[in-house]
Amino acid sequence: MGPVDALMLEAKRLFHGRGQGLNYNIDLIPPYILIDSFEDIDEAALEKIISELPECEGIFYRNRKSREPFRALRGSIPETHHLIENSLRYEINLKDNQNIGFFMDMKPGRELISQLSKDKKVLNLFSYTCSFSVAAMNAGALKVTNIDMKKSFLKVGQKNHQLNGLEKNVQFLSYDIMKSLSGITKKGPWDLIIIDPPSHQKSFHLESAYPKLLKKVDSWLSEKGMVLACLNSPFLDSGFLLEHAPGWEVSKVLYSAEEFKEIDPEKGLKIVLFTRAES
Repeated sequence: MGPVDALMLEAKRLFHGRGQGLNYNIDLIPPYILIDSFEDIDEAALEKIISELPECEGIFYRNRKSREPFRALRGSIPETHHLIENSLRYEINLKDNQNIGFFMDMKPGRELISQLSKDKKVLNLFSYTCSFSVAAMNAGALKVTNIDMKKSFLKVGQKNHQLNGLEKNVQFLSYDIMKSLSGITKKGPWDLIIIDPPSHQKSFHLESAYPKLLKKVDSWLSEKGMVLACLNSPFLDSGFLLEHAPGWEVSKVLYSAEEFKEIDPEKGLKIVLFTRAES
C-alpha cells in the first residue's frame, strides 16, 4: 500500500464528547465508525447521531457503562481489523468490551518517540500492544525491550511488529514490573525509557508505585538518557510527575492529540519528557 492510500485510511477521532461535556466519543477507523458511550443512550438519540455520520461500511456501538462489547448498527463486525496511524499498521480487536488494543489519544507521544529513537536503546514499560515500540523501531531504534505483565498483549505487540516488517532487535518480556525491578536493572542501561502505566491496575497503584518506579528508573538510564513519563488519570496532574522526578529536567510537556482536547487538559492524558540534569 502506497503512502497516499495509507494517508486516506488514517484513523481519527470525529467527535470527542468529554471535551464538550458529553459522554460519548466517535472514532473513524476506516472503513468503520465506532461510537463509544459512557452512559445509556436511547435508540432515538442514537439514530440522530448516526444520521449525521459520514458514509462508511459499518457503524458499531458500545455501551461502556454496562461493559458491553460493540454491536453492529450497520454492517458486520470483523474478527480482526487494522488501524493505520502515520502509515504504520496496528491490529485492533472490535469484539472486546473494554479497549480495542490501541489508544489513539497517545498519538503525540508516539510521534515524539519517533523523533527521539534513532540509534537508541529503548525500554518500553507497560508496553500493552507495543505501539510505542513499533514507532521507535520504524524511526531507527537499535533495540526495544517491551515489558508487560499480560502475555496476550505482548502477542498482539509481536503481530504489530510483523505487520510493519519491524521484528528484528525487539524483545518481549512478560514481567510484573514492580516485582521484577532487579531483573530489569540487569538488562540496562537504556537511552530512552517509556513509562505508560494503566490508570487502574491492582498490581500498580499510581500514587504509591509511580514515584518508586521513577526513582528506580534513574539508575537504568545511560549518561544522556531520557524518560518519557505518561499519566492518564483525571485525579493526578502533570505536577505529580514533576514532583517525583529524581533531579531530571523537563524537556517537554504534551497532552492528548488535538482531536482529543479536554476542557481541562490536566484531566486527560499528560506526557512529560525528562532529560538528565546537567552536572
